[in-house]
Amino acid sequence: MSERRFPEDLPPLPPRGVDAHKGAMGRVLLVGGSTGLSGAVILAARAALRSGAGLVVAAVPRSIEPVFATACLEATSVPLPDDAEGSLIAAGISRLEAELGRADALVLGPGLGRAAGTGALVALILDRFTGPHLIDADGLWHLARDPARLAAGSPTRILTPHDGEFERLRDALGHPPADPGIEVRTFARAVPGVLLRKGPGSRIAEGERLARNLTGNPGMATGGTGDVLSGIIGALLGRGDPPFVAARRGAWLHGRAGDLARDRIGEESLIASDLIDELPVAFREMGKALDGR
Repeated sequence: MSERRFPEDLPPLPPRGVDAHKGAMGRVLLVGGSTGLSGAVILAARAALRSGAGLVVAAVPRSIEPVFATACLEATSVPLPDDAEGSLIAAGISRLEAELGRADALVLGPGLGRAAGTGALVALILDRFTGPHLIDADGLWHLARDPARLAAGSPTRILTPHDGEFERLRDALGHPPADPGIEVRTFARAVPGVLLRKGPGSRIAEGERLARNLTGNPGMATGGTGDVLSGIIGALLGRGDPPFVAARRGAWLHGRAGDLARDRIGEESLIASDLIDELPVAFREMGKALDGR
């Protein structure tokens, strides 16, 4: 079907040389997790690894770090200070300084939680990291509470809200409700960076550029699939994709993996980790499409 075809205008991934090593394939830093939400950052990390990242480092609350380390053997973890409820706090920035300096890409938000101390840490991270980065989930919640930082944007930033999260961002900027396509265009013209509004026929916009993604299916309406998307795009950023390309490529791979999972097990039983299992096939299909041009 046409919606399964890899977009003809997207380039190949930056090449994986014959002399490649893990340090050359992108170091992705994930910041997220909190008590009760450790699965989100685990899914994002596993998706980043399956998407070709050379190194994945997860900075998580120290109270859940043993859970992460056990669930994701191929990633490394950095335990950060947390509060009594297991949420990250501003004091963690001192432990993060070196990791931010080494990272090729940052994913901020999966399982982060909404504690005030976590919001302070989010602001400090965004002040210090200027490289390619993606903000999702509760990272978006904290960003919406800081309209000036939201409006300032960054050409290296990708925001990946679902409809409810987008409405919160839109309201923070004072934009009026409108048709979804108009809302996305208005936002993208006003805020530097890339917006990926998730959902059926996800809209991806940067400035005047607008694209739609047509892979995916209703079975993906289940917890954790957005965290998988964050990990995929984070890996692509770390590999060297420009943000608009990473968002479009990541959305296609994410949806195609979901379609492959649906074909294998059906929509009703699909869970987020099934997408990670199908990513190798989605990447191979992308490679064959690029080879056939």
